Amino acid sequence: MRILFLDQFPTLGGGQRILVDVAESFAADGHEVTVGLPPPGDGPAEVAGELERRGISHVEFSLPKLTAGSKGLKDALLLSLSTASLRRQLRSLVAAKKIDLIYVNGPRWLPAAVLAGKPVIAAIHLIHKGMERRLLESCFNRPNVKLVTFCSRFAAAPFQTPKALIVPNWVSPAILDAPNVREAMRASLKLEPDQVAVGVLGRISPNKGQAFLIEALAPILGPGLRLFVAGTPDHEAPSPLPSNPFVTELGKVDPAPFLDAMDILVVPTLVEEAFGLTAAEAMARGLSVVATRSGGLSEIVVHGETGFLTEKSASEISDAVATLARDVDKRHKMGEAGHKRISETYTVATRLPEIKTEIERRLS
Repeated sequence: MRILFLDQFPTLGGGQRILVDVAESFAADGHEVTVGLPPPGDGPAEVAGELERRGISHVEFSLPKLTAGSKGLKDALLLSLSTASLRRQLRSLVAAKKIDLIYVNGPRWLPAAVLAGKPVIAAIHLIHKGMERRLLESCFNRPNVKLVTFCSRFAAAPFQTPKALIVPNWVSPAILDAPNVREAMRASLKLEPDQVAVGVLGRISPNKGQAFLIEALAPILGPGLRLFVAGTPDHEAPSPLPSNPFVTELGKVDPAPFLDAMDILVVPTLVEEAFGLTAAEAMARGLSVVATRSGGLSEIVVHGETGFLTEKSASEISDAVATLARDVDKRHKMGEAGHKRISETYTVATRLPEIKTEIERRLS
């Protein structure tokens, strides 16, 4: 089978890491796999680089530039006007490569993919409401859309489709199985054994809450408790972070070594998160997690067992971090529980077969 995978971002976020794993697995099964991506001009070409590393071919498509976050009428109009162009691009490639199946990772591609005339699998990793939800639901109702996978119950809740399959995202083996390099990484960050390192990992944007976290933790940060911000600015909504002498911005990092150096991982997202892969990755590396009660995060972090869930409140986040910072035994116990939970539930071995089996069933 010849499969075309489509993603709307060139940067390697949680949904994109899942797509790369899925594409690699189908390629390993002997299917002919191609991945379509936006050009690097729309952001760092991280997905393309990862695909090249794994030996998977990719092509570039032009996509409309929409505003970050919730989409308004202007975005809907722009997407509608661009659908005909996207459809032509897709039909040309589908004909040239004799594509049998289109796997869409991201809603900007979905209307054009549906109109391309081939069976479609839609993977939903974001929260959609209002006009977006109605547009997607109309696509889901088309007969050539065979399956819609959702990364959490929360992401699936706005939709009523019999084609739904809830398959939580998983932690990539590259992160789950990587050797622990805690001592070397802490040395590189000039961290003493008794210093507590708090980390936040992901795209830097107002919605992800890094600036909010810096301000929330400002009263308790100091020489013994430092915050490390890992990630690059969101190319759609860049924003500077507040200055603090006990906050270090690291830019792009390799997730596993970064997490090894940390003692606590905070996920301070201020919007509803469809899943929250960084929380799962931190748990996989044995960290206790503090996360806001945001969408799918509440399905991953077990409050009081693998970490703490808080409201989107500066004082609650600060109190949770302070509690873990002064109680090393609690941190270790929660970290062990988190690693066990991820190893048993959120892995390629437990989740990817669900998708592949259901795709085969729906196409038969």
